[in-house]
Amino acid sequence: MKRIVIETAAVMSVVALAACSEKTIDTVSPPVSVPETADVSVFNITTEGYASDDPDFDGLFRLELAAKDAVGLFIVHADGSVEVLRMVLESDGSWNIALNDDDVITWTEGDRYFAYYPQDSKIDAASVNLQATSEEEFFADVIAGWTVAADQSEDFEVSSLLTASGVYNPDGGTGKPSIDICLSPKTALVCFVPECTTYVFDNTPAIPDYNNPLQVDFDGIDPFNDGGRYFYKTNPADGTGFSGTAGGEKWSQSISGVGPGEVVVIPVGRASEIHHTLQPGDFFLSDGNLLSRDADAADVSSADVIGMVTNIDPDRIGQAAKDALGGVVHGTVTSTRENSVYAWYGTQGNDSRDESSIGLEVLASVESTPEENLEILDADVDGYGYTSAIFSKRAKDVASGKYPLFRSAQLFSNVVGGPEANAVTTGWYVPAMGELMDFFRTACGMSLTSSDGTFGGELNDIWMWWTGTGVDIAAAINSSMSKVSMDDKTFLDDSDLYTRFYWTSSVSADNLALTLYFYALYEDTAPEENLMLRSSYKSAADGGALSRLVLVF
Repeated sequence: MKRIVIETAAVMSVVALAACSEKTIDTVSPPVSVPETADVSVFNITTEGYASDDPDFDGLFRLELAAKDAVGLFIVHADGSVEVLRMVLESDGSWNIALNDDDVITWTEGDRYFAYYPQDSKIDAASVNLQATSEEEFFADVIAGWTVAADQSEDFEVSSLLTASGVYNPDGGTGKPSIDICLSPKTALVCFVPECTTYVFDNTPAIPDYNNPLQVDFDGIDPFNDGGRYFYKTNPADGTGFSGTAGGEKWSQSISGVGPGEVVVIPVGRASEIHHTLQPGDFFLSDGNLLSRDADAADVSSADVIGMVTNIDPDRIGQAAKDALGGVVHGTVTSTRENSVYAWYGTQGNDSRDESSIGLEVLASVESTPEENLEILDADVDGYGYTSAIFSKRAKDVASGKYPLFRSAQLFSNVVGGPEANAVTTGWYVPAMGELMDFFRTACGMSLTSSDGTFGGELNDIWMWWTGTGVDIAAAINSSMSKVSMDDKTFLDDSDLYTRFYWTSSVSADNLALTLYFYALYEDTAPEENLMLRSSYKSAADGGALSRLVLVF
């Protein structure tokens, strides 16, 4: 059988050769190319910030995508069909595709991907250039027509527009194919940098120069204030011009040549330099400027005074305040207006709470002598640290109505009109005992030591006093602020008969905080010359518990 098969094969070969000799062999067509495809469920969507040659501005305001943020994705398929997808970021970092149960797309070789943020259902296939190969061309009409908000002071991101082209990655870092997208801003970022009034202090020992940025107002826009620099997102296609006032003087500036995603920096106002001897008793204005205590009464009265400098010794400024201002501090300011009556913590019968776990330690002790307690309390100057701890670690309680004294400090700038946003300060806070003592030293000329002959105290109690000081306390406070307009200060009226308690943020027990108090002038008796230091219940609002808030600049 084997032989027969071979012979048959040989005969067939001969026939085939004979046929070939009579005509040309047909060419065989190559197989039709089938585009490569893959299912994709991984989307690596990242963002980048604004670009600048200045390292201080490069990469600014990179948008952090958060859960529930929505990105729009266009898929222009190789066959010309288009998909428009809404993709929502989940809390686990995955992306949910609307109307897609599996959250999977099919990549086909030749597909093009274009993404933008924030997703908007009004942006459809008619809004873009489907023939474009770059994101700038694809979204050209969207970018050119993008509208920014005039008020960006609170919701800065509402004016954001970011776009990108997507790339298919056969290994998206997880062993699975992915679509990789890096969104970049298409608005331009304008940074307004106010010039400064620089106070050069000629004090000995030296005090660092104080750079006070000019107060800037804008015409028609409200930028985002970030640490004294103002930022505004604008559409570069608009060729926008900006104007306003800086330090009371008009300014205007137009921008040109800035592209999408770029930063333009505009200095605003005119810089100036003032030589000044900083003294306790100087006046601090709402815009952060200073007036000497020796200035003409007319100049002080016409100025917007919010406080009086009551300390220029950096050793009497707490570390928390120093850290908040980058380590450069100049002095402590006490408000010229009293704060209203507020409870320290809660209501009567509900005023006890141990604050030691958040850093408010009881420093004085009934087992110590009055002299020892005074030394400890006079050194307590960390009111900013205490107030900040209440705000950060008792935030829910503050929001629910507890700690009304501290909540009032957050709102005090609205009451007195400053410090304004340009001023580089800690903002108002409740003073510690040492800081409040510095107010009385400055306003009344009192030493408030344990060795000045007027000091006394109760053993086995945190109760101290200075009697027979020879200082008419209420009158001295009035005198220290005599040049300040009546609208900018609290005048202690000598026709009243009452006790003035001033709170501190220093605690003496779970239900007690320390106060300094004195009697206002008696109507038919000699002026009151006594100042007393004692604990008060944290609910003591009805008893006349006022405060003099402070700030550091």
